[in-house]
Amino acid sequence: MKDSIKVLLKKYPIADKLKEDELEKISQLMTIERYKAGELLTKQDSLANDLLFLDEGVVRAIKKDGKRQLVLHEITSPSIIGEMAFINEKKRTADVVAQSDVTVIKLKKEALNTVESELLKYKFMISLSQITIDRLDTGSKKMLEEVYLRTRFAKTVILLIAAIGLMNFIVAFNKVLQEYVPYGVIATMGYLVAGVIAFYIVKVVERPLSCFGLNLYKWKRSLLEGIIIGLLLLFIFDFVWERQLWHEISVVISLGGARYLFSCIMQEFLIRGLLQTSMQEFYQDSKGYLSILIVSFVTTLYHMHLGLLTTLLSFVMSVFLGFIYLRHKNLIGVVVIHFSIGTIAYFLGFFDQA
Repeated sequence: MKDSIKVLLKKYPIADKLKEDELEKISQLMTIERYKAGELLTKQDSLANDLLFLDEGVVRAIKKDGKRQLVLHEITSPSIIGEMAFINEKKRTADVVAQSDVTVIKLKKEALNTVESELLKYKFMISLSQITIDRLDTGSKKMLEEVYLRTRFAKTVILLIAAIGLMNFIVAFNKVLQEYVPYGVIATMGYLVAGVIAFYIVKVVERPLSCFGLNLYKWKRSLLEGIIIGLLLLFIFDFVWERQLWHEISVVISLGGARYLFSCIMQEFLIRGLLQTSMQEFYQDSKGYLSILIVSFVTTLYHMHLGLLTTLLSFVMSVFLGFIYLRHKNLIGVVVIHFSIGTIAYFLGFFDQA
């Protein structure tokens, strides 16, 4: 058993600081313990000063503050746990809870104190201190990155609200504005201003456009999928409502199809590219489901002036488009589908409610 512990210890950086015979002596002081998922490895505010080498499994550090619980971070093997309490013999700062079946190698401070060689104890503690300093340095960098991410997110959301609000204002009051200025001029100016705001957001967050869906990553599959879904929706509409499909498309194009296509691109860039991507990063939403839900609620705000039915349909379609964007990470397919849905909505009279 002790020989196996010595072998396991070699995966940790502290083993590089010790000679073979020194590592052998340290391993003789250690024991192997196993925990089931949900079991507590260390308890917050306890005075235990065991040093744990996480050999297998995943644990989570949880800070308790009254009734609140804050997940500090998730720890995967191989990692060292409890080094601060081991070094300074102070209270544990958090609970450590097993998230899976876990195997740890435990070293008690009392056991280390039984070592006769003061040099070995010194080398071990110095090595452990250096590892702790490196970990704290890495943690500080991550914290700064988190602060930067939150600041960037706040700037993005504020500017997005301004851009979406501007577009919403133009659409909602276009009939009034058209008494003084042609709609083509109104729409063009609105989209240009929204575009300037959108690209200013990209400049503020210091990220390339490719991060926000303006890329050609798997563009052929995205375009093909967008065309197939778009045509399928149009054919269903044509079959159910007995409309002349190609005539409808030609009418939309003649009434300003290029302008509406630009509108689709701008809306998808703002909603899917910027907002959904920012939400997913901010909430660390690895699957993307939460970000899609939040963005879909924002989309309903953009369509509320068109009535309840249109608002509900826009929510459903936004969820659908969110998953398409999540799948491809570019705007090509979602723009094509958006254009098709807009064509159907136009002939169903939804825009007449504006």
